[in-house]
Amino acid sequence: MWGKAQGLPARQIFSLHEDRGGCLWMGQPQSVARLCNGAVESVPVGVEQEEMISTIDEDPQGNIWLGGRWGNLFSLRPSIFRSFTRRQGLPESHFTGVTVDRAGTIWGSTREFGLVRIAGGQYVANPRGRGIDETQALVAHPDGGVLAASAAGIFRVDAAGPRPIRLENPPPTPAVTGMSWEDDSDLLISSATANYRLHRSTAGGETWSAQPLQGPPRLRQWAKDPRGRVWALVQFNGLHYLDGNTYRPAPNAEPGRARAWYSLAVDHEGLLWIGTTDGLEIYSTLTGKFINTRPLLFG
Repeated sequence: MWGKAQGLPARQIFSLHEDRGGCLWMGQPQSVARLCNGAVESVPVGVEQEEMISTIDEDPQGNIWLGGRWGNLFSLRPSIFRSFTRRQGLPESHFTGVTVDRAGTIWGSTREFGLVRIAGGQYVANPRGRGIDETQALVAHPDGGVLAASAAGIFRVDAAGPRPIRLENPPPTPAVTGMSWEDDSDLLISSATANYRLHRSTAGGETWSAQPLQGPPRLRQWAKDPRGRVWALVQFNGLHYLDGNTYRPAPNAEPGRARAWYSLAVDHEGLLWIGTTDGLEIYSTLTGKFINTRPLLFG
């Protein structure tokens, strides 16, 4: 059970990321916290802007990248903290995602001004237009660049610019709210009304086909445990797991444990770390139970 008494600066946890060293990073209001070897450290981030850290990723050099709801991008590495804001040219917009492509380029997606890139430690003019201005979800593409999802569909974006993916049987609800790779060929996506698995084929050029999945819509966070099972989070409907083509409620995980469920990460032991409005929940994928016996309370 982790809360203010253990050193967290706030109870809300908007984003989670486990780094390659096994430390857990937590995006919070005006700060980022790190849980490592049983100890919690925190760094103030975006205090002047009252920033909320909504997305976290790690680049090949071990730098931690933080995206904020008010359009600020931050980079952390040992003894060095760097920020990218409007002074460096970034747009003033809510960051909806941060990811690192296979070349090590940092990509950020915004709700109103498309994508931003950080290459070689420098801000690069953001790709805009052609349907990606209002990007809601972002993942790295296996062949380079990223996939960006907006109300206009899903786009591949790289040095050649944005272009829509070739979807053979497009779903009737293209507005994607979240997406995550299930494996090298299958992409899980969710919209306001439905869920799908998109299968990627590279024979004769990249094409995609959509398969409907059952379960609650508006999935935003996914994690795969060491046994290969996929877990997903719904903001106001709690924790689920993917069973074939159906998302099912996780055992012993009542949605009412927290007012809202924000972020999800899995460690090498199969523990799910879940950020909520009320703090950090820890769920065992082996026993199907929360390690903490009641919703977290804070002193």
